[in-house]
Amino acid sequence: MCSIVERVIRSGRPNIDYYMHLACIITRVIPLLVIIAGCTAEQLGLPRTPVSATSPDAKYVAFVRNHPNPDPPSQTIWLQAPGESAKQIQELGPDSDWCNRIVWSVDSSTVAFLVQDARLITVDAASHRIVSEMWLAPQDSYPTYRMVIDLSLNSTGTHARFRTCVRHMVQPGYEHHPGECGESQTRQIRS
Repeated sequence: MCSIVERVIRSGRPNIDYYMHLACIITRVIPLLVIIAGCTAEQLGLPRTPVSATSPDAKYVAFVRNHPNPDPPSQTIWLQAPGESAKQIQELGPDSDWCNRIVWSVDSSTVAFLVQDARLITVDAASHRIVSEMWLAPQDSYPTYRMVIDLSLNSTGTHARFRTCVRHMVQPGYEHHPGECGESQTRQIRS
C-alpha cells in the first residue's frame, strides 16, 4: 500500500493502481467496520476472560472465556496448571448458559463453576475432569426461578454449601439480583 501512495505523492496525481487499491481497501474495511459498530461487547466476545479464580495454593487458575457470537452468551470453562497450557473443560450452551462464579475447595483439589446461577459443574483439579454436574436450584424454568448465592465448598471439595433465592431480573443480560432467600443448604458434590 505504501508504495502506491508514495508513487501518487511523487507523481502529483493518482493513477489507476491507486484507485484500484483504494477500492479494494474500501470494499473490505467498510463492511467490517459496519458489522463491528453494530455489535455489543458481548457479541464480540468481550471481555475475553470475564471470571477467573486462582486456587488457594496458587497452583491452578480456573477461568471462563467469552467467544464472539451474534446471540450471546457463548462461553467455555477452562483450567490451567502451572507450566501447562490451559485445558478447556467444557463448552457451555450457546445463548443459554453463562458462568459468573468460580469457587475452590480450601485444599485446592476441587473447583466448581456455577452456571446460570443454578447449576454446578465440579472439576477435579489434578485430572482436569468433571466429577459432577448438578442443579442446586430447581430446574423449573429458563432461567430458573431461584438462583444460588453464598456458594462455597468444604475444605476437601466433597460438599457445596449455598442458599437459594428468588431470582430478580432487574436489567437485561445475565446479572440477576437475589430476592427472598431460603436457609443454608449443604449438598454432596463428589465422593
